[in-house]
Amino acid sequence: MVSCRVLIVGCSLSGLATAVTLRRSGHTVTIFEESEELQGALGISQATTQVAHEPAELTLRSYRGAVLSKLPLGSNIKSRYGSPYLVVNHKDLLHILLSEAKKLGVEVKFGANIAAIEFSTPSLILSTGETYEGDVMFGADGEDSACRNHLQQRSDPPRSTGDVVVSIAVPSREVSRRQNLADLVKGSSINAWMGPNAQATSCVLQKNDTLNILLICPEKTGRESLYGPQRASIVELREAFQDWDPKLQTLLYAGGTDCIKWSLSEIEEVVNWRSSSGRFALIGDAAHALLPYLAQSVPQDFEDASVIGTLFSSIKEFSQIPDALRIYEEIRKPRATEVRKRTDAQKIVYGLSDGPEQRRRDQELMAAARGKGFPHAVEDPDFQARLWGYDAELVAKQHWEEFLRNTA
Repeated sequence: MVSCRVLIVGCSLSGLATAVTLRRSGHTVTIFEESEELQGALGISQATTQVAHEPAELTLRSYRGAVLSKLPLGSNIKSRYGSPYLVVNHKDLLHILLSEAKKLGVEVKFGANIAAIEFSTPSLILSTGETYEGDVMFGADGEDSACRNHLQQRSDPPRSTGDVVVSIAVPSREVSRRQNLADLVKGSSINAWMGPNAQATSCVLQKNDTLNILLICPEKTGRESLYGPQRASIVELREAFQDWDPKLQTLLYAGGTDCIKWSLSEIEEVVNWRSSSGRFALIGDAAHALLPYLAQSVPQDFEDASVIGTLFSSIKEFSQIPDALRIYEEIRKPRATEVRKRTDAQKIVYGLSDGPEQRRRDQELMAAARGKGFPHAVEDPDFQARLWGYDAELVAKQHWEEFLRNTA
């Protein structure tokens, strides 16, 4: 195996996860991050489980409170797919990965303002005039990606979906004190409510300390999109969800310690993830940003990292780098596209207004049968197996072995 000089633009989850897998494969990795510091399956399972929760089940409810379906998680998922279903705070996971990356010797340059990117070398020029060259480079700078703009030679900013996301942190003790909310924290369960053009989810975070409530609803007309977290008005939220399940309304009066909001945005499907030189590729949200309706943004980041780490642990010559990136895109792009399409479809299913389609959806959800095309995607047995039973490392090994056979 050769040791590559790897440049990664963006200290995101995808950037850090990829850095960890590549460093463990013996490559030298440098991450360039514009921010001065971090705000807010990879050998990190022990650290992750210290701050993560393994929920017992996922309960899907109508916005008026009726339980429509329950999906057992916990030991059921672990025994079926070999790994637990975990819920973890984004900030906690980011810091776990950063700590692991630094421990492995990954260099992270904060405050790195990139003035120019050259794909053929590949190389970066910072605003200070410093130049860094590598053997391969990855763009992990999120959905509002400068790397994607350079690759496509045009501006490609994320566009607002018209919805706003609100995150509210409620101390678990405040929830436990209210008798009608006991089932929302039992077994650290995930609860999701579906309503007209809106959705609400609650789940326990940080070892039972906090119940996180995530609300998605239309932005008020005339307001500018919020591309960074801002304070939200709990009074407005109570008003917006006043006709919803009394349990949810009680949660919104339970004394949330933190209430922030941001605009929900999406990107157009990226046609090419790689440069023509074969020395650069987009990863994570820069390549395939997803809406939150299947909670697949982070898992897809980790799949990118696993595939790249596996392929780059197998290359024997620098000349194989373009082949490794080509195989990475051949594996990951169809997979990410399928997940995106099902995610977009799930948004429509969740947001149905009262009427014939909504009643048909609810009847299907309450039925005992679970088959292909089931309204709740993760309860569709075929799709669930493809989504949660996917082994990115094994797939990468198989594709690399096929490449070697074809070039022998």
